[in-house]
Amino acid sequence: MFSRTRTIIAGASGVMGMLAAGVLLAPSAAATSVTTVEVTGGTVAVGCTVTLTSHSVPAPTTGWSTFFYDNGTEIGVGPAHGPGGDRSVTWIPATAGTHEIKAIAWMSRIDGGKSIGTTTVKVTNDPCA
Repeated sequence: MFSRTRTIIAGASGVMGMLAAGVLLAPSAAATSVTTVEVTGGTVAVGCTVTLTSHSVPAPTTGWSTFFYDNGTEIGVGPAHGPGGDRSVTWIPATAGTHEIKAIAWMSRIDGGKSIGTTTVKVTNDPCA
């Protein structure tokens, strides 16, 4: 029984060592990208074209695409064209009111790295500028 207890303790000790090594190898929190969303290009109104731009800091490398959503419905994808933190799509709002625009920047499907930013915009029925 004593040797069994020692084996369990040694096993737990080994697992703790492996966990500690995993923590040391995991990406640091400081490396996490923060994404903001900007709406530009004219009147934010039903039927008017505006540009949605996500800006990620620190800037991601090649491979990042940003998926844009309007109240949970996909608007489009700002494709990765190389390094840098900006990705854009055009958006033509279909309804007036408050809209939550979400941008999800994905590094790749393999590593699952992502950064999410949101902004709230008021869409009016004003004529396009």
